[in-house]
Amino acid sequence: MIKFEDEDTGRIYYTNEVCKQLEIFHCMCTRYAERSVLVPEYLTLDASLAGSLKWMPETCAYHLLAESKNLPM
Repeated sequence: MIKFEDEDTGRIYYTNEVCKQLEIFHCMCTRYAERSVLVPEYLTLDASLAGSLKWMPETCAYHLLAESKNLPM
């Protein structure tokens, strides 16, 4: 899902749009290795960044890693 954040208020706006590289059934990027080149405005997430993003879902793997939690099986 593509989200927008108002830089002045911090409010998050959700859309019904997804990246064209998203494979919906498996919820996976079809061009993962090239994602930051194909769409440079997208965030490249890691555990340190995910921990600072309040809008990340608690179930996000990067968010869990940032909190030193185990990933679900």
